[in-house]
Amino acid sequence: RPVCVYAVVRDGGPEESCGMLYTAEITAFDPELHSEIERTVLLDSLAGVDWTYPDIQPRLLEEARRKAEQIKEEAAAKEEDRAEEVARLRDELSQIKESVGKTLSQFEGAISKLDGEREDVRFFPQRPGQQEAGRVKVKKIRK
Repeated sequence: RPVCVYAVVRDGGPEESCGMLYTAEITAFDPELHSEIERTVLLDSLAGVDWTYPDIQPRLLEEARRKAEQIKEEAAAKEEDRAEEVARLRDELSQIKESVGKTLSQFEGAISKLDGEREDVRFFPQRPGQQEAGRVKVKKIRK
């Protein structure tokens, strides 16, 4: 993943050298070394490291740390926004269900009055945890 573009000007020279800093997730090391790599080492700390470019590499490392912190903060903010949006949508859905239920009940009641019948509407599931199966209307004819 890209971290940043950087440029270095050597002492005494007007020429600028540019590069790109990346992060990588290392899952395995090839036992054979390639290109200009002298050796690979795993360290618990970077204190006392004999850097190849001591004026550059610590600054790049600090920029990578700063960028990682920025990404964490942005991810936390997005998660908070997402949680708020989910809560808002759940509330909206609840209001819609309530509104539709009232309207449907009013409509069914009006039809029953016109027909001279009374309808009981039972909602399923009747037991907690049972998947919703729908509604069943039970008509009772008035005598």
